[in-house]
Amino acid sequence: MTPWKRITRYLAKDSWTPFAFQAVDHFLISSKEGPLWLFSPQLIGKLTDSELSKIAGESLQTVAHRARLTEEIANLREGQNILEG
Repeated sequence: MTPWKRITRYLAKDSWTPFAFQAVDHFLISSKEGPLWLFSPQLIGKLTDSELSKIAGESLQTVAHRARLTEEIANLREGQNILEG
């Protein structure tokens, strides 16, 4: 059971909890005026690859560093294979 399900089951014992969950969903998550609308599947699904990369992508410096490290790892593994060979 996921932690979220455990929390919701525990909180569901109280009578006010279902109402609270509905209110949070309505005003914070699902509302287009709510602060969490930015993370809604409806909005994220409409973003282009470029827009999504600007929001959640790695910097060009990080991408270049990752490529260098990947190449270095490949070279080290090749050297290891030669030594073991």
